Amino acid sequence: MVSSQSAAVASHQVVEVASDTHNPAAPPIPVSSIATLKVAINYRVKNKILPDDAAGRTRARWTFKNRELTPEGFIEQVSSGFAFCPWLSGSRHSSNFRCMQVLALDVDSGPTIEGVLANDFFQTFGWFIYTTFSHKPDAHRFRVVFLLAQPIDTAERMRQAYAGIRLMVGGGLCSKDVSRMFYGSENCEIYRAGHVLPVEQLESVIELGQTAIDCREYVQHLRRDSNRKWRVHTSDFRPIERKLVDACYSDGE
Repeated sequence: MVSSQSAAVASHQVVEVASDTHNPAAPPIPVSSIATLKVAINYRVKNKILPDDAAGRTRARWTFKNRELTPEGFIEQVSSGFAFCPWLSGSRHSSNFRCMQVLALDVDSGPTIEGVLANDFFQTFGWFIYTTFSHKPDAHRFRVVFLLAQPIDTAERMRQAYAGIRLMVGGGLCSKDVSRMFYGSENCEIYRAGHVLPVEQLESVIELGQTAIDCREYVQHLRRDSNRKWRVHTSDFRPIERKLVDACYSDGE
């Protein structure tokens, strides 16, 4: 791992991640190949909204601005503390989802920063990690960010992508709110892999996400079925278990 300073975020710690690509026939796509990306920024929501800040919650719903930013411009906004979310056609609500070219996930427990940096998928397709406002050396709190080669343009595909990317990097299934915002983090630490998630790999993530969603909904259905009370023949689980295993290992070795 090699340390360096980025001109765009000179006041923040920036670590470059050495890539150990397991598939030399398909080299990683550099972030420099993407001129601009589509994302909404909120210049009135900075770092974090306190629980009793009703005005802040209102700003978080109504004051996002759709933007096309350079990749370095986006990192500069995040490291200045400004929140981001998908492009919207109105207030921040799933029904107003337009598109999103960034795929992010919160990590508040489980994997450490070092663990994600060592993850093969992140090394090959990841963009950067940044520490959140509540991060501590002995209690890692951070966000993992992927830059998409093309924006996701439907709410359903966004929901599937959120579910899939968590399984690839670590963590459980996340909220179904596809309009969710992610806080920026002023003076954060930034760890870069510097790659783009290509279209074909995003499709695999989306397929994995839908499989995981199907599996969860199936189990929830069984739990709600009070008449069966878990008296289920093991063969009922086999088709969806097989589908989940196939999706998880679809990339092979």
